[in-house]
Amino acid sequence: MGANIGPRGRAILTAIVETYISTGEPVGSKTISQAGAEQWSAATIRNVMAELADAGYLDQPHTSAGRVPTADAYRYYVEQLTGKTRMSEEEEGKIKSMLAGANDVQEFMERTSRVLSLVSSSV
Repeated sequence: MGANIGPRGRAILTAIVETYISTGEPVGSKTISQAGAEQWSAATIRNVMAELADAGYLDQPHTSAGRVPTADAYRYYVEQLTGKTRMSEEEEGKIKSMLAGANDVQEFMERTSRVLSLVSSSV
């Protein structure tokens, strides 16, 4: 994933993800342009955003809105920060055993919270 994203796309996707995280609002090309995204024009940013949307990294809630990152965009963003990591079989087994047998949504959510705390070292 992300092999087809060049340096410009990577910089713009990063700016979109970070802006969306901080504002919670769909992000437009003008916002990225004004934030100083490598001095690219809003038109250039729009073109790159269209390519990122076609690749599945951005979604548009409605026609006149800016773009929002997809799950793939967040995954790509995190991989860029941390590098690609894989869970060990032992960790995967712990998670599966902790979630096994959850009888209802509430119990599943409580167990998921514990698993996330364990896996992230309480981050």
